[in-house]
Amino acid sequence: MTDLFKNNNPIHIVYDIDDVLADFWDTALPLFNKRFAIGGIPKLVIDDITGYNTFLDVYGINSDQFLEFVSTDVHLGKLKPTEYLQKMNYQYRCGHKISIVTSRDYIPDADSMTRLWLYDIGAMYHDLHISGKKKKSEFFSVGDVGLVYDDHSNNIDDYIDSGVLSGMAVIVDKPWNREYKRDGVLRYIYC
Repeated sequence: MTDLFKNNNPIHIVYDIDDVLADFWDTALPLFNKRFAIGGIPKLVIDDITGYNTFLDVYGINSDQFLEFVSTDVHLGKLKPTEYLQKMNYQYRCGHKISIVTSRDYIPDADSMTRLWLYDIGAMYHDLHISGKKKKSEFFSVGDVGLVYDDHSNNIDDYIDSGVLSGMAVIVDKPWNREYKRDGVLRYIYC
């Protein structure tokens, strides 16, 4: 990472929100267990969530039911921030350009709700993008991003394969990405 910051040149840094800046599953998993872990369906713990389909299969729900539950019951505006908030704010104060990209398009009024949450937690950033059907990399030009933090390997792969990322990717260690390995991608485990 030191090469990215040589000569104190500012770089463009991109952060994901859910499970990077916000601890989504800490809030959501107890709510999902309360609603769906009934009639012999086991309660899940975070290490059980090794992929999106695993979660759907265990609870016997489809992706529309999952998204509906998240949009109505999880209260994304009240998620706890993670340690990455301090890292991002430090990078902002050091003069780096900070962009945040999230896939919260399924939430009514996602933009204003997310901006309010970012304000409430004291997030310092320049741009917020709600990706929707777009790939996260589509908000940026080729070679525009020097560093990206995300928890989903498909997003990391897209930043790299599209040429948008000119520097380094950091995959935030989660049960659903533990098998992922790619040259040039650092795994970050916060203890």
